Amino acid sequence: MYDLFNKVVGRLIESGALPETAQETACPAEPSQIIPKLIDLGVAPQQLTRTISELFNWPVYSAIQYGEFEYADPNKQWAYVGGVLFLACPFDNSMQAAALLPADAYADFHTIGLLPVSNKDGDDADVAEAERIIKTWLTQAIKNNASDVHIIPLTPKYIRVRARINGQLQTLEEVPAQRGNMSYRFVSNMLLSMAGCQTGSFTKPLDGRFECELENGVIEVRLSMRPVAVHNEPCQAFFLRLQGGGESQTLNSLDSLGLPSWSHTFFARLRHKNQGLILMSGPTGSGKSSTLYANLARIVCDSPWRSVQTLEDPVERHIEGVAQTQINANVGMGFHDGLRALM
Repeated sequence: MYDLFNKVVGRLIESGALPETAQETACPAEPSQIIPKLIDLGVAPQQLTRTISELFNWPVYSAIQYGEFEYADPNKQWAYVGGVLFLACPFDNSMQAAALLPADAYADFHTIGLLPVSNKDGDDADVAEAERIIKTWLTQAIKNNASDVHIIPLTPKYIRVRARINGQLQTLEEVPAQRGNMSYRFVSNMLLSMAGCQTGSFTKPLDGRFECELENGVIEVRLSMRPVAVHNEPCQAFFLRLQGGGESQTLNSLDSLGLPSWSHTFFARLRHKNQGLILMSGPTGSGKSSTLYANLARIVCDSPWRSVQTLEDPVERHIEGVAQTQINANVGMGFHDGLRALM
C-alpha cells in the first residue's frame, strides 16, 4: 500500500499536479483515507483519476461507454458491468468484491477498472463554496468598474486579491489560504477548471477563458495563471481580465470618454481616411479598447454605406453594423488567416 501511494504521489509530481514537497507526505494508515488525502493536497479528482488509471493501466468507467451497472455495491466501493469490475480505491482490499459477484457475472469477469475519483466528503458543498468565493471577488470588481483582478499568494498561508480600477491596483481583501474546509488550492483548481485548463499545475503558465453569470450580468473572464515561489513553496498566481457586466458592458460614446477637443478633431480626420494604420497603445485600463470601440461605432453611425470589419482577440463588445471576427488560432483562424480573408 505504501509503495503504491508513493508511486501515485511521484507520478503526480512528475505531471506538475503536486509540488516536490509532496514527497514528504506520509501515507495514511487507513487505505480508505488515501484518496481523500490526495484531494486535500490539492489534486483535482479528474487528474487523480487519470493518474491512477495510467499507473495501473486500468480502464475508467464511463456510462456512455459501458452503460448501466449490472451489479453495484450500495456504498459505491465497486461496480460491475460488461465483464469489468470497477473499483473506487485500488489501495485497499477491494478485490474481495469479486467474491460477491453472482456465478454468471464471475464467469464473464475478465479485467479490473477504476471508478472515477470524486471528493465524496462534501464535494458538492466544496464546489459551491469555491464558486461563491470566486463570484464574490468578481462581483466586487465589476461593481467598482475594474478591468482586472489579481489573486496572488503573499505567504503560503495568506493570499491578496486586488482589482485594477482606473489603472491602479486596489486591495479587495487579504484572506487566509485555508478557511475552514476550503483551501486556496481548491479555489485555484476551480478557476483553472472553469477556464478549461489543466488543474493542479505548478510547473507551467496556463491561459484560458470562461463566462461567469453575476447579479449584474454575464461577464467574460480571460485567465492567466503563472507559477510563483513564495517562501520556497510552489504557488499559483492568477490574473483575470474582465469584459462585460455593469458599466463596462455599455458601449461608450466618444463624447463620454473625456477626450480633449483636439483628440476629437484628430480622430474625425482619421475616420474619413480611405487607408492607413492606427496604433493604439497604453497600459492596462488606460482606455484603449473603449476608444477604439467608440470610434468604430461612430464610423458605423456617420458612414452607413461603409463595410466595417474587425479581427479581435477577444471580441470584448459587440457593435451593431460591424462584422466582428473572433481570433482562434486553435481552429486555424489566426490574425494572418483573417487578414488574408478580409483582403
